[in-house]
Amino acid sequence: MLMISANEIGELYVNKELIEIKNLKETIVKFIDNNGDKTCDYCSGDNDIVASDNPNLPAILIDVQAAAPYKHFTSIQDEITKSYEELRVRYAKEIFNKNPDELTAAELKQVIEAYPFRIIEAAVE
Repeated sequence: MLMISANEIGELYVNKELIEIKNLKETIVKFIDNNGDKTCDYCSGDNDIVASDNPNLPAILIDVQAAAPYKHFTSIQDEITKSYEELRVRYAKEIFNKNPDELTAAELKQVIEAYPFRIIEAAVE
């Protein structure tokens, strides 16, 4: 699981390590596309044992402190969305040789199934 958190002063952490928002998308893409169990024939990850096994298994946990500025929560969500978009566009181009807007409904379904959106939002107290 990739845990993304923001504290009340807006500091951003990934798995308890301080990170800048500008580096979050790259971190998420590497995590999702890791192919740790080597079962993903379309992944191009590093097979890192601390990242996801394959794109169908990872979960991203968002934990933003209640006192954190709301813009930090939305910035995190935006970076997650951009990460999945990057992976899905790459998949569409590599597998179908098409841009996403050129895909059939069946092809689009396959793209979404290749990189399913798995997000968990922690309860804010």
